[in-house]
Amino acid sequence: MAKLLEVTTGLVVLLGVLGVVSVVFNVLTWVKLNENKDGSSPAPKIWNTGEHTLALKKEELAAKLKETPHEELDEQTVRQSSVMKLRNIKNALFTPVEPVASVLPPLRVNDSRYCPSYGEPDKKYAYQEAASYLLSGLDQTVDPCEDFYAFTCNTYLRNHNATEIGVNRIGTYKDAQDDVDAEIVEALEAVNVNDAAKWSETERLVKATLFTCVHHTRAKNPIDNSKNVLIEMRDLFGGIPFLNHTLKKDIDFFDIMGKFEQNHAMGTLLGAMVSVDFKNVKKHSLFISQ
Repeated sequence: MAKLLEVTTGLVVLLGVLGVVSVVFNVLTWVKLNENKDGSSPAPKIWNTGEHTLALKKEELAAKLKETPHEELDEQTVRQSSVMKLRNIKNALFTPVEPVASVLPPLRVNDSRYCPSYGEPDKKYAYQEAASYLLSGLDQTVDPCEDFYAFTCNTYLRNHNATEIGVNRIGTYKDAQDDVDAEIVEALEAVNVNDAAKWSETERLVKATLFTCVHHTRAKNPIDNSKNVLIEMRDLFGGIPFLNHTLKKDIDFFDIMGKFEQNHAMGTLLGAMVSVDFKNVKKHSLFISQ
């Protein structure tokens, strides 16, 4: 009983000490905040509202901003997205945004392997055009710290309506990919699949694949190959797995999955994709996902 009283007394004393420390800390914090009120406050944020820009305390900003020479852009007409021509409800022409004239931040060195450094962005026309896909969807009247989704998507959602377009999913990434695909189709138009002397094997294979896919999807009576795929599956497995058939013994399940992925682009439990390596664009990588 005496030990219990000692422990209880010790806890009470400890809580009292913590209470005193908390009060002292709060007082010091309050004093520090009052001191900061008398000091200089950071420059206000600037939000682009479209045609006009809201700028508070111009005299403070003027001291921090200085003009930097603009690089001359190539004399090219800004291309409107071929997909967006069909999808735009309002005018949302992809126009590269003028670079902001501001003092460049000091070069900071980060991780030496993944992010060696960052500095002034490349202002070439091609980069500005690519960035315009994202910039055209931003709503810069919204503070991203308050509502990041509204900041990144509001303008895009105002100009595009998935229901009216008749699709389930839309987005700037898909718009950009559709434009890239359209340019690939245009580049393949002159390729002759039978002229091995003039065109590479890659160009001829891609052209042949494209023609086969387009011909199949646009045919009045497209060929249904599902029966052939099921027969191949039955022969490899000894039955149809998802119909609870008895399968062959000692089959290499992952080897069969790989064959369907390779020959028919059919993902099963795992899917695979070959694309440019994100760390080294001169190489390709095999991406496997579940």
